[in-house]
Amino acid sequence: MSLLREKPSLIIHFFYFLFCHLITSSYLCRLFQEDLNNFALRVIDGVREVIEDAFSGNSPKCDADLVSAEEALEKLKVSKATLYRWKVQQYLTPVKLGRKNFYRTSDIQRLKN
Repeated sequence: MSLLREKPSLIIHFFYFLFCHLITSSYLCRLFQEDLNNFALRVIDGVREVIEDAFSGNSPKCDADLVSAEEALEKLKVSKATLYRWKVQQYLTPVKLGRKNFYRTSDIQRLKN
């Protein structure tokens, strides 16, 4: 995820390279290269939109109000064992980013009330 934040254009270039490679591969040479190129450009535009929306906060799927497990412990005033038990019981479901757990502030507020 940090690579996306630092260099979102790297992902776009990767997809472009991938589709350019597919276009020139011997198996796909029988297909129309112009159609594949247009398809690749549409996919790249779609990926670009998703990345821009995610980082601008306009995406409805983007929940920018995440806190780390340590912050959740402090806000809820519970132990690590309790947080883990809530995770297992699906009482408070974390959002996984890489290997770390983050919690939605809306979920934490719901539990505090």
